[in-house]
Amino acid sequence: MIEDSTDGERRVWAVIKANATVDPLDDLVAHIRAVDAGPAVLPVIQEALFKIDWSRPTPRGKVGLLTALMLVAHDVDEKVARSISADLTSCGSCHPLFRQRLKSICQLTVENFQEYHVRGLRLFVSRDLLCRPRVAAYLNDWLEGLPEQDVAGIRRIYIVERKARKFWGEYLRVLSNITLVWRGWNAQSVRERLATEYTLYHEIGHHVHRHQGPGSGESEALADSYALSRFAKAHPLIGNGALGAFTIAFAVGKVRKNELPELDDYQEQ
Repeated sequence: MIEDSTDGERRVWAVIKANATVDPLDDLVAHIRAVDAGPAVLPVIQEALFKIDWSRPTPRGKVGLLTALMLVAHDVDEKVARSISADLTSCGSCHPLFRQRLKSICQLTVENFQEYHVRGLRLFVSRDLLCRPRVAAYLNDWLEGLPEQDVAGIRRIYIVERKARKFWGEYLRVLSNITLVWRGWNAQSVRERLATEYTLYHEIGHHVHRHQGPGSGESEALADSYALSRFAKAHPLIGNGALGAFTIAFAVGKVRKNELPELDDYQEQ
């Protein structure tokens, strides 16, 4: 593969070079640029992978290289990624270490999410949530009042179920993705709904300030400041005064440290 032959080859080559560094930021940036190139990178990735002997786990770094290239292929086109994986393992000489890695990558699929488009953003709601249309409707309402420039650049918002997660929300700066945990609340669970809405504003605050989040006290304070401002604008009747202070204190207390409250705090679920 020639480094400066085509745009697709240049971007795949950047992924390969970034994989050899110790800086995960370089790896993520290269990943995004390669994915943004679209299907043009797929034949380049396939060619690069088929030039490598996968029958032996040595030399070191092969697992990382396989992972980096296959994740790009998977994010561009899951079906093509599964086809490449099948071709690599069909000959029978693929080492079990690489077989397992390929299996793990191909098991990740957006098929586990239902996609919606809200305010021009791609919203992925876990199929484990039975209230997916209602989730999308709430996200639409919450995002509607935000300035367009505040949400510009957000690539995806994932809505997942609670399970054993140790956070209510998370923002990954390099990928510009937000993950939001959906509590198991009903229509009468006002506290749950307000806290979930506040969490969304908090993570968007990280995006506005380009934080990695959760991070330093300063970055958390800036995200909180943004969230408090947007929350007050969205709820002018309760966003100020004693009731507003109580509501916001509730939300901040459950969100700022990204700690889950005890289940006993939410008997309404």
